[in-house]
Amino acid sequence: MFSSPKLERAIQERLFFWGVLFISYVSALYVRFEVSDLIQVYSDSLSPYLAAGRFLNLGFSEPPNPEADHWLWVTAVPQVLVSTSLQDIFFFRTLISALVAPIGAAIIWEMSDRDKMLSSLLGGVVLAADQGLVDTLLSSFRGYMAPEWVGIASLFFALGFKNAKLWCFVPALLVIAGGHHPLALGALLSTPLFLIWGSKSGSWRWIIVLFLGASLPRLFWMFQIAQCDAGGLECFTQIATGSSEQNGFLELIYRGYKEHFVYSWGTAGAVLSLGVFFSRAKVRWLVIAFTLGITALGLSLTTFRPYHLRIVSVPLIAFGVAGWTYFYWGKWLVLMCSIWFLASTPAPSGVAGATVWHDARGAELLQLSRPLWLEGTVESELSVSASGVVFSAWLQGLPKEALSKKPKENITVLLPKGLMYVGTVEQAHIYLQQLTNNEGGFVGGHDWATVFFKAEEVELEW
Repeated sequence: MFSSPKLERAIQERLFFWGVLFISYVSALYVRFEVSDLIQVYSDSLSPYLAAGRFLNLGFSEPPNPEADHWLWVTAVPQVLVSTSLQDIFFFRTLISALVAPIGAAIIWEMSDRDKMLSSLLGGVVLAADQGLVDTLLSSFRGYMAPEWVGIASLFFALGFKNAKLWCFVPALLVIAGGHHPLALGALLSTPLFLIWGSKSGSWRWIIVLFLGASLPRLFWMFQIAQCDAGGLECFTQIATGSSEQNGFLELIYRGYKEHFVYSWGTAGAVLSLGVFFSRAKVRWLVIAFTLGITALGLSLTTFRPYHLRIVSVPLIAFGVAGWTYFYWGKWLVLMCSIWFLASTPAPSGVAGATVWHDARGAELLQLSRPLWLEGTVESELSVSASGVVFSAWLQGLPKEALSKKPKENITVLLPKGLMYVGTVEQAHIYLQQLTNNEGGFVGGHDWATVFFKAEEVELEW
């Protein structure tokens, strides 16, 4: 029995589709693992995992920073559960980061008018090589997983042209992205569009239900923040203006867009993203709402920075490439810009070996006398992390019972050169008196201790 030519073409198209996604993902993995040794280990990069560890040890946790919400640590829990070292954690984080490439390729495949295979492959490779997204992996705090969640939301939007029910999930996915980086909440400017588009089918009800469901962690956290000493709105004002700059709106916009589109993307990315204006009307409205929403939210807080535009890198590139396929010559423009992009994108830089170093110190911690207490100094915490070492030791099998709730004995200090055993509290105070002004006092112990013990149980001697 012979299959029909139509079925054969459908099978062939599916094979090509998955082949493009595979190549895009492998390309992204290659780019990221080439520089994964530059991943930074410090308070911001560790914070989601420390909060996840707190949940696993104590049964509850709080967002690792006030601007985020519970989604930041909730999405880190699976990574912690399957990891036995910091290298494992950031290995899985790298696998997640690389998803931007196949997600973008899938969007282009779904939205292209012609030349699907070439266009989606080129778009996927561009996103794989985007050093802005790679830097977000290496530094963590410049977005955490917000670009990936916005990418997933964009994919649901693209698939929604065939099944409009998928559009119900887009605002909810954007809320999760906002849990990773607050400026991603600016993309919710697109929510009224989905309510309008879903008004005829009645799906607007599901949009609201899913949106509110995804917003519960944010709403719960906002209620907790409102209980601060200042009370109410003043609590939010203090957090919102914590990283504001004394620059005018026009200066912030000029710097943000120029550095992102000209310096980071080498102008080629800007040309590719302009294809959005040749896409379907709904696509244009969505991408404009995403970009303007994030920009407006950043300006309202006077904290708009170039790396905030990385949050919408996936929809800008993916829908932009798809838009250029409206023209017969569009694939050649995409090819030229892709080569230009790959040739001009800047290489990341940083200090290598942080994860390996902290895992090695964590392994050494397993051999120390117990119960133990680890501290860093003000100076040492600029380059190494006491929390990172203790957390690594816990991932490697150090039981919670081996740690102390307060410094008593077996006190060890983490320095850039390694662990230094100090001894008792009295000996630690003598060591403190010997520190220079630059080295400062002890810090870091409280941060890791509250991962394993309730904050009111942790006592410090200094």
